[in-house]
Amino acid sequence: ATLWGTDSPCLLNAATAVLPAISIGGIRLPPPQNAPEPAAERSGRIGIQDYIEGLRYARRNPSTAAILLIKFGGNFGNIDAIMIVYATTLFVIGDDGSGALGIFWSVLGIGAILGPLLLNYFNDGLVRVMRRLILAGYLLITVGWLAMGAAPTLLIAAFAIGVKAMGGSVYWTYSSAILQKTVPDQCLGRIFSLDMAGFQLSTV
Repeated sequence: ATLWGTDSPCLLNAATAVLPAISIGGIRLPPPQNAPEPAAERSGRIGIQDYIEGLRYARRNPSTAAILLIKFGGNFGNIDAIMIVYATTLFVIGDDGSGALGIFWSVLGIGAILGPLLLNYFNDGLVRVMRRLILAGYLLITVGWLAMGAAPTLLIAAFAIGVKAMGGSVYWTYSSAILQKTVPDQCLGRIFSLDMAGFQLSTV
């Protein structure tokens, strides 16, 4: 394949990672205060023990445990598989539904951007406000699933996917922000690991 041949979408996709990498590379963090000891110096407390310590922290802090359930609960019923089924059997456009699937993925991305952008007008950075916005995100997900289940046309199915993506992006963004605001730095890595583990488990 040539540069502009069959590999060009992959090359374009890879190129989109350059700008975020440059942006992240320019961030300068202050030296941590009271940083925990390096993992290499914590003999016998590496690996699964870190997860156990994260679970202990969550057990002692029910509000944090509740936040850990947000991504876990929001990813039951994976939209990826549903989009493939709809694109290849119900609203087939292009070879084997590739055109319809492209539309669905595009709308999903647009919805994921729009959700936090729109609801951020109501966000003043307080944890209690972000919790309410997460409830609004779950409401959007519910509307999206109901519309998806009843969609008679490609247009309505795409709209439903966009609405669901808005809600999913909202709860993802604000649940992560709440953890960053409420969990001490020395525990944050372990809690985020649990957060991602719950997300992966429910997605599978």
